[in-house]
Amino acid sequence: MTRVNYTKYIILGMLSSGPMSGYEIRKYVKELFSYMWDISYGQIYPMLSRLEEGGLAAMKVAPSGKGPNRKVYELTEAGRKELRSWLKSPEKKEYELLLKMCFGSEMEPGLLAEKLEAYSRKREGEVALMEEWLREFGDGQPYGPNAPYYRMITLLGLSYF
Repeated sequence: MTRVNYTKYIILGMLSSGPMSGYEIRKYVKELFSYMWDISYGQIYPMLSRLEEGGLAAMKVAPSGKGPNRKVYELTEAGRKELRSWLKSPEKKEYELLLKMCFGSEMEPGLLAEKLEAYSRKREGEVALMEEWLREFGDGQPYGPNAPYYRMITLLGLSYF
């Protein structure tokens, strides 16, 4: 299975809002995405170079007003197409849908609703399985001394849904 490079898609998504420098991208990523994914400067700048080399972003030098000029990146049409392709794709990680929702303005109408309905159906099935397991749990004897902890974990899981 191919591993998804979320840094790539977060940066493409950020650039879909308009041109940004690496510093601006890092600032917004820290403010908006750090609870889901943490991305360092050490990941942002190499990724910006790869996006530029791949034709997914274009770099322009812009005056900063104070100090050296800034490198400002903007999304190319190829970059927008790549972002939209990822937005359409099935989610591979638990919170990937939340990340994709951050770039909902790039989704086709109705796509987000479809994804949320599918997510809801999946969660309903998981809740049903946990509730059934709790009903059948009984005194937990077959599970040994850790049985109370298995029960607590299941109850915690239910509290998330």
